Amino acid sequence: MGRLITRLAVTLAALLLAAIIVAAALGFLAFGVYLSFATLMSARAAAFVTAIAALLLAIIVLLIARGVCALAARRRGRKKSDRSRADASRLAVFLGNALGGEFADVAAAHPGTTIIGSLVSGFAVGASPAMRRALRDLILGK
Repeated sequence: MGRLITRLAVTLAALLLAAIIVAAALGFLAFGVYLSFATLMSARAAAFVTAIAALLLAIIVLLIARGVCALAARRRGRKKSDRSRADASRLAVFLGNALGGEFADVAAAHPGTTIIGSLVSGFAVGASPAMRRALRDLILGK
């Protein structure tokens, strides 16, 4: 167990050091781009264009990461076996049976709070399209 923690600590230290080096390199790159633009336009315009270029690069990186994550999620969804779905169904039934009775007892003991909670949650779901979509996605597993 000690070796695992040591390996994890060394790996995290290496990743942190690499992130610092990459950040410094990107800083120098941005400064170089700024100096290149400064020869073509005013200093303010060069700074603005450099900042816009950095923001566009960040947006492109985020879009690529989003696409990779969506692709990985789709592949995981396809690889689910019937056994894992059956296990998930059994777990849902077990949790429903275990927690359902307990929730019913609490609701019976506190009827006023239960009614207010039901009204507030119904109003929130009814008034907010985003809340309805989130609830639908939660129920359908999207």
